[in-house]
Amino acid sequence: TVTELLKVDENGNPLVGATLQVLTKDGKLVEEWISTDKAHQIVGLAHGEYIFHEVSAPSGYMLMTDVSFTVTDKAQTLKVQGQDLQTVTELLKVDENGNPLVGATLQVLTKDGKVVEEWISKDTAHIVTGLAHGEYIFHEVSAPSGYTLMTDVPFVVTDEPVVLKVKG
Repeated sequence: TVTELLKVDENGNPLVGATLQVLTKDGKLVEEWISTDKAHQIVGLAHGEYIFHEVSAPSGYMLMTDVSFTVTDKAQTLKVQGQDLQTVTELLKVDENGNPLVGATLQVLTKDGKVVEEWISKDTAHIVTGLAHGEYIFHEVSAPSGYTLMTDVPFVVTDEPVVLKVKG
């Protein structure tokens, strides 16, 4: 039996640089590798249930959900795909009562001060997709009339599949 395991992005394209594992259903490590643009092949897996697991995602992506698969005695090439989605960062500017504050000019900066994205705040969170893993700053360029500038808010983007809400 040949088992092919491929890591893809949300468009189905191979994703390079993920640390991947095949685990037994009770969590024992069978094999670990770094993804390339080709499927990883494992020949002769014993019959049974396995888990396709991602240890770390490439920068700019979140961890995939584990994918279960079963190897049987049927002669086949089993193709298992795991999908990564881009990181999602939600940034919301609120007033002292926790209500969205409209009209502020806001930025995401790299930790060394380069502008990644700039926008005017609305009554909903601003969403940035695909931020590379690393440290950033949520910065206010100008506040709405009657408000003072917020203090810069540092935040970190990782491969954890969470939506980050930064309130300033």
